[in-house]
Amino acid sequence: MGRKKRKGSEIKPFCYYCNREFGDEKVLKQHQKVRHFKCLYCSRKLSTVSGLIVHMLQVHKETLSRIPNAIPGRDIPDIVINGMKGVPAELLAEKKKEQTIEKDIKRDNKDYNPHGNKMLSLMNAVAKDFVRKNRDIRVPGMCNGAERNRRFR
Repeated sequence: MGRKKRKGSEIKPFCYYCNREFGDEKVLKQHQKVRHFKCLYCSRKLSTVSGLIVHMLQVHKETLSRIPNAIPGRDIPDIVINGMKGVPAELLAEKKKEQTIEKDIKRDNKDYNPHGNKMLSLMNAVAKDFVRKNRDIRVPGMCNGAERNRRFR
């Protein structure tokens, strides 16, 4: 049996063109194919930017100047990106830093949450103790009330 892979070490797959995050790289590639690598004229879906460029030149005799549905500045078809392959290293480092900051914030919020797991378990214990001590109190909506216990004895 091998060691488990740490989830924190790898970054979550994201689309270079629109910054949308995905749970799996397979879903990311499907998104890019449908959203960014789709021909503007015939709606044919291609796997890569270079495939889209070649298709536009051969079939429609047009040059692709911008990638559809991309953020301004990232719509240049010169960079070949397929999934997470080809994404610039600076952007990967920046995204990893953002994700670690978000992870730390979530962890801190979970620790300081007044309704966190510790508080809920404490409230549950207090409520159970109260019910044990006060069996005669009728609480609306409570299924194990005093009347029900008397009927089945």
